[in-house]
Amino acid sequence: MIKWKRDKVEIKDGVEYSIKAHPMQNQAALIIRSFDNDHEGDYTCEASNAFGKTSQTVNLFTLGMF
Repeated sequence: MIKWKRDKVEIKDGVEYSIKAHPMQNQAALIIRSFDNDHEGDYTCEASNAFGKTSQTVNLFTLGMF
């Protein structure tokens, strides 16, 4: 099972986000359909199965114009 969270709140697949999982390739993807500054923050991917659970968090931010 794959879950994505933003700032500890679970993200649902829908209009704003698309969640893709490819367990056979050990891949999970979170697609932000229209990114802007409001999407900045910590994103966590949680993966679990009968053998256990793991997670990884990244901080997503935008760079200002130069």
